[in-house]
Amino acid sequence: MRTAFFLLSIALTAFQANAALELKDEYGAWSHYESQDVTTGKPVIIGAADAKSDGDVDTVALRCTYEGVNLLFFKSMKREEPGYKAKASIDNGDAFNMDVWVKGSTHWATMPEKQIETAVKGEKLIVTLQGTSDKEQVTVSLNGFEKMYQVLAPTCKENV
Repeated sequence: MRTAFFLLSIALTAFQANAALELKDEYGAWSHYESQDVTTGKPVIIGAADAKSDGDVDTVALRCTYEGVNLLFFKSMKREEPGYKAKASIDNGDAFNMDVWVKGSTHWATMPEKQIETAVKGEKLIVTLQGTSDKEQVTVSLNGFEKMYQVLAPTCKENV
């Protein structure tokens, strides 16, 4: 999780949060971190989980933005085009698309609102990320995701 702490600190700078990232709690596979937005003083909540992939992604962060609930996949492949749709599934169920924006080697994937209910009851999320010429399949445990989402959700409404 040291890698997660470092990467989450970097992610917070994009949201004008203090670098003081504090571990607040753990829910199954998810760790709950908080900082404060330097502009509003409101808490910035981030969930972090380890991931398994056939590439380099080993940490995933959960964050609310104006677009909704986002999963940040760190250390993924570079991509020339900044956006694409990633294929995903929960517990090997029906596939769905996630809108993805790429910054460097971090892929920011927006969880479709209608899939959140399935995710909070699921065991694993599988996402196929796309680089310029390659693909990477990432599996994230959803053990504890429901509690992490319950903590995160009120901040989504505040940030809109």
